[in-house]
Formats: sequence, structure tokens, C-alpha cells
Amino acid sequence: MATIKLILQLLVYTSVFTISTVHQVCGDLAKGYVVNRCFNFIKNGGTYRSPNYSCLMACTIANMTYICHRMTAEDEEKISMAKFVCLAQECRRPVPPGTKCASYTVPAPLSCAVVHRGAQP
Repeated sequence: MATIKLILQLLVYTSVFTISTVHQVCGDLAKGYVVNRCFNFIKNGGTYRSPNYSCLMACTIANMTYICHRMTAEDEEKISMAKFVCLAQECRRPVPPGTKCASYTVPAPLSCAVVHRGAQP
């Protein structure tokens, strides 16, 4: 009886660990996918401009708040966190004020000056 109990406990611990690991891997894959599809719209420098269809579709299905939490100082060297947050807002997946994206804290209220595609900056 004790052996069965021990085996069940090990199965539960293994399942919990596996689920949390899968969740983290999926989040990291989503981050890479969004950054890849949207890099030209969130890279450092210049003004924020509206994303193309491919980028919009990528961020529309992603958990942008989770991705924000996964941003690192290394990501900040290439990506504007302010532009990332504006992208999330435009995709209707807003990151809540006060959320940390690497060293960037999402302000309240968020103001995104958007340069629409085809418009002159």
C-alpha cells in the first residue's frame, strides 16, 4: 500500500513539473514567434508604426502579457519595450499598466503615437 502511495505521489509531482515546463516552453516559443513576425515594428529606433497582417495575426493569438514578463535585458538591446506594449494594445491584447517588460514598466495611461502604414513619419 505504501509503495502505491509513493508511486502516485511521484506521478503527481512529475505531472506538475511537466505541465509547468510545457507552459514555459510554449510561452518561449510564442515570444520567439511574435518577435520574429513583428521585429520591424518593435525594433529600437524610429517611431512606432502600425504592424502588417502577419505581425497582427501573431500577436492576436499570443499572450502578450506573458511574453512581456519573459523579456530580458538582452531583448531590450534590440527591441523597444514601449513599441512592444503599443503593439499589444493595437492587437487588442493590452499589457496592464505596472507590468514589467525587462526594465521597462508599462505606464498608465499608455499613449502610443502611431504612424499608420503608408503614411509619412
